[in-house]
Amino acid sequence: MENTKGKSMTTTLFLVLFVGLKLSGCIDWSWWLVMSPIWILVAFIVLACAAYGGIVLYKEEYTIDYWTPTPGNAGYALNILHEILSMKCY
Repeated sequence: MENTKGKSMTTTLFLVLFVGLKLSGCIDWSWWLVMSPIWILVAFIVLACAAYGGIVLYKEEYTIDYWTPTPGNAGYALNILHEILSMKCY
């Protein structure tokens, strides 16, 4: 948590600096660029959450045995679907 507070503090300092420079007329940047510290922090948080979610999903995908035919399992449903599709109608 210490690292997040440091990033938040840095973001706040840069944001206050950029807004102050914009309002005093020292820089002629667009407001999108002035607010970039917020966008960078939000992008970092979104990417971190996406990476964490991807790792969790990847880990769950390979720790659960989907091909074991037990009721309530995807492997069970696939086996039943395979049996239905392989039936011959005479």
